[in-house]
Amino acid sequence: MNTQIEKAKRQLREIATMLAEMESIGAEEKSASVNDQPIRCIAKYGQLYDMATQKRIVFIENSICELSCTNFKYPAEEEISCKTVDELAKEVTAKNGGYRKIFDRGKVLYFYLMQPQNEEKDKELKKEHRRYTFKCVLLEDLYVKQTEKKNGHGYKFYECHCKTVESNAAYFESTSGKSLAELFRKTSILYNEDYTSANALVTDYYHVDKYFGDNNKLKSACDRLFEN
Repeated sequence: MNTQIEKAKRQLREIATMLAEMESIGAEEKSASVNDQPIRCIAKYGQLYDMATQKRIVFIENSICELSCTNFKYPAEEEISCKTVDELAKEVTAKNGGYRKIFDRGKVLYFYLMQPQNEEKDKELKKEHRRYTFKCVLLEDLYVKQTEKKNGHGYKFYECHCKTVESNAAYFESTSGKSLAELFRKTSILYNEDYTSANALVTDYYHVDKYFGDNNKLKSACDRLFEN
């Protein structure tokens, strides 16, 4: 008798689980059917707005959409006007600000951004698997000077044109800047707007090798430069 009761309870639990799963699937399908409806939108201020609700459309990472656009263009590569080695050296010398050259033009540096987390499963990925890594090239010689702070010293970089040339991010788009800080800021806006940039971040986010680590940080290279 007890065996039959236990068997009946087990069957009821299985039925309850099945019903819960069916309800969950139905809710997902209902939600998807709403999101799958065509949205008539307009491009304003560099964003897309739903013309019916006048609300800005926020795309979920990896969402797929189809666009039928009346007028569009692909971004043109930014024209960069660089100073010659001699021109830049004379300009820096004239500043008399204690700048030292740390790298020649053509030097490759690396930095990374974390991928946006929009799904619970993303949190299970290891940190290194959620990185967008970027390879950038200096288009001018890079100069840096040491600055004094309350808790030690920091570094200030002279303007140096640079650009990203390679990344593991899908649909990579090259960015350029007049400084390392500007390049990081423009890249972060394009790939993950949660990141911001300031000069204080340059020495921590840029690395001299694609194998990220404290010894490879730009700050460590600056420390070694000013040890002498």
